[in-house]
Amino acid sequence: MLSLCIVLVFRIYSHATGFNATKFGQLKVYSEKTMWIFNNAVKGVIALAFDIFDACPPYRYTEGLLEGKEYLDQEESYVIFVSSNRVQVDEYTFDNLMIGEHVKIRSTRTGRAVNIDRMVPGQGPI
Repeated sequence: MLSLCIVLVFRIYSHATGFNATKFGQLKVYSEKTMWIFNNAVKGVIALAFDIFDACPPYRYTEGLLEGKEYLDQEESYVIFVSSNRVQVDEYTFDNLMIGEHVKIRSTRTGRAVNIDRMVPGQGPI
């Protein structure tokens, strides 16, 4: 099935560009480029499908004290810890929340924050 797709993509591209692969070397280079394009297209479709699936309910709810904040250089993401659960947030939220605040968080399956509510005690701030 995959080889059939590759041949179809190759024929469509060669017809559209007027490419004539008469030598094996040209065919090899062309097939590598075609595979690169095909692989990146498949990866993009899979990533899009995963992001859509991740954004759909059910969501996880976490409530408790904000225990810690971290910036992860390797992932280039901002993370907070609430009730020992890791939640990924944006830079603005990361800067505005303070350690020790009581928060309620709704997050996706992979731990990306959808919304964060600050919980105020009935007596006011302590």
